[in-house]
Amino acid sequence: MTGVIFRETLRRSWRGMLMLGGSMAAMGLYIVLILNDPAMVDIFQTKLGAMQPILNLMGGGDAAFMATPEGMINYGYFSWMILILAGYALWVGMSVTSAEEDRGIMDSLLAVPVARWQVVVEKLAAYTLVMAVAVLIGHLGLVLPLGASKVFSGVSTARLLESSINMLPTAVLVMAFSAWIGVVVRRRNTAMTIAVAFLVASYFVDFIGRSAPEVDGLRRVSVFAYYDSVEVMKNGLLWGNLAVIVGVGALLAAGTVFLFRRRDVGV
Repeated sequence: MTGVIFRETLRRSWRGMLMLGGSMAAMGLYIVLILNDPAMVDIFQTKLGAMQPILNLMGGGDAAFMATPEGMINYGYFSWMILILAGYALWVGMSVTSAEEDRGIMDSLLAVPVARWQVVVEKLAAYTLVMAVAVLIGHLGLVLPLGASKVFSGVSTARLLESSINMLPTAVLVMAFSAWIGVVVRRRNTAMTIAVAFLVASYFVDFIGRSAPEVDGLRRVSVFAYYDSVEVMKNGLLWGNLAVIVGVGALLAAGTVFLFRRRDVGV
């Protein structure tokens, strides 16, 4: 690889990286600071105990765990930030090939001495680094105020780090799928619609599977089932799940390279 496309992608993406990371850090700070009252936590725990039947109907949930400091952080931060990160991943996945082709500038890029596989690989690598830095910024916003918190000071920073790391493979998989569908479908708007539908369907399949144990096996087709932030917060990284996510993501990235090398680029 020459690294030219990698560096140019980073140059064009650093503002978005800071905005994404800053938003995640702000949410982390908000959660730690707003729930820094033990009396408020006691009330929260009492309310959750009475809501277990409702939680089961609304996608499942362990009220006892949610009422712990770890559970509060998981629900308030990791359960929602993965959706924000996945949405960003979907958007940049479209930018790997589809966006520039739709604007009619991909043919100019390919006119310079650069292989097609480099376009895909270097952009995917650059966007992965962008998301990794954003996750790190968000992680710092979450852990730096813990020491001054009356409620969260005892939360394991190792578990928080593992939970933050756990977000990245899922986001990369979503990006790889978005990039892949961008070379399968020529029109960008159509490709974007399919990618958004994939993300939304994955979320609701996981939601339904957690709500109804009898169809729990349905969750296996959802990327969010392998994310499983609750189990990561409780027990650490789930290496089997990560292997599935990384494996599928690698296959999608390889498929994107394969198809892009063989397609006629639209002008």
